[in-house]
Amino acid sequence: MDLNIKTNENNGVLKRQEIVAETSEKITPSKEAVQEKLAAVLNIPKEQIVVSKIETGFGSNHATIYARAYTSKEQLAEVEPKYMVSRNFKGKPAEETKEEAAPAAEKKAEEPAKKEPKTEKVEESPKEETKEEVKEEPKTEETSKEKKEGEE
Repeated sequence: MDLNIKTNENNGVLKRQEIVAETSEKITPSKEAVQEKLAAVLNIPKEQIVVSKIETGFGSNHATIYARAYTSKEQLAEVEPKYMVSRNFKGKPAEETKEEAAPAAEKKAEEPAKKEPKTEKVEESPKEETKEEVKEEPKTEETSKEKKEGEE
């Protein structure tokens, strides 16, 4: 994959580099492929790169890539929204998963002991009531005259 970096701005406040790059491929590159290529170009681990958007034009093989490269994993976890981290790393960062894995394993071990046998309750549906058909009386001259008189 050929990746041309258009802009590489350093954001000192958030301790990251904001990158805009372009590529010309027949298919849209995946976020993982872009992360690997940017990691090789910038000489940083791919776990510190977040690809926020890959824009393509309809019928075009040109793609514009927006990415952010952080100085550390801790800074990435602090600044980036959780949904963006989960999109880029197919889950949570390694630090969060290690901390949450131990309590989750303990809870799973306790759950089977607490479970009681379930009894299934079958509810009977009420029978559909048959509606009696209302028979209409044939219209006669008398009924139509009575209606007219009632209206006046």
